[in-house]
Amino acid sequence: DPFLLYAPREIIKKDVNTLLNNMRSSKGFICNLGHGIAPDMKMDNVKYLVDCVKEYQNSSLPVVNHN
Repeated sequence: DPFLLYAPREIIKKDVNTLLNNMRSSKGFICNLGHGIAPDMKMDNVKYLVDCVKEYQNSSLPVVNHN
């Protein structure tokens, strides 16, 4: 849900970790924002969400990286 990006960082990190923990048995994942980014969203929060996903890469869950 892209509206997560309006939340405080603690909530962003908690929700990202919860989602990825729930997907632990999956073979991998692609992270996206679903419906996009609203013009008034803080880009710092977008970057923080991406950083949280990257931090999670250190777990045993395989990650698909399309960079």
